[in-house]
Amino acid sequence: MRALLILFTVMIFTGCSSAPWEDYPTSTPPDRQCRTGHEAGHDVYLWDCLEGRHIAVFQYCTGMMGCQEPEKETSSCGELTPMETRFAEELTRCVELPPERRWR
Repeated sequence: MRALLILFTVMIFTGCSSAPWEDYPTSTPPDRQCRTGHEAGHDVYLWDCLEGRHIAVFQYCTGMMGCQEPEKETSSCGELTPMETRFAEELTRCVELPPERRWR
């Protein structure tokens, strides 16, 4: 019972998500990648035009709680995805991703 409690506590504080490059593998790294905040925010990975589609992968991460599951959206090349439109203001203030969060 104590081991389950410890495991549950660790899961709460580290998050249970996968890395976006594992869920959505691609043949090339993104054209742009950044975070919409410093300690917490969306990790954003954008491909301008890959295999005929504009691709956006977003994953919300915090320093204390880990990351949520990544989300992927596509649109026509040259057009924004709904997430990019929703987070347009935050994307103007994107900061560099920490090395461990860069696309692999």
